[in-house]
Amino acid sequence: MNLYKIIVQHFASKDEHTSIEKYIIAENESDLYDLIFERPTYWADKDIDDIYYILPNEYLEGVELGDEYHTYFEEEEGIIMEAWKKYVISTKGEYNAEWADYDGSALGTKHYGWELVQENILPAEIETLKKLKIVE
Repeated sequence: MNLYKIIVQHFASKDEHTSIEKYIIAENESDLYDLIFERPTYWADKDIDDIYYILPNEYLEGVELGDEYHTYFEEEEGIIMEAWKKYVISTKGEYNAEWADYDGSALGTKHYGWELVQENILPAEIETLKKLKIVE
């Protein structure tokens, strides 16, 4: 198991702030993505069209638009979402992505990402982190 630090960056018209959202223990980055994605985050709210147009071409091999109104067949949507997962993992979250919007709206924009803190955490260390309420 590995310990990851989840980072959130908030940008608004008058200020910006970066903080540690939480720490998560996961087997690997794919599992970490699944844990983050099952909770509400900025990228969980992205529309399939947004994702399709953000993804670099190398992540979209074999994916074609269904029609001019951007309807996707279920199979294509699954391929796009899997490609999105690979892309987000490659950038370690969206705050490292080149397309991330840092202008901020009046209400602000949030970007999430992660950093590996420690690989191969021992079970005793995990228990200590849980007792200290650092991880769930």
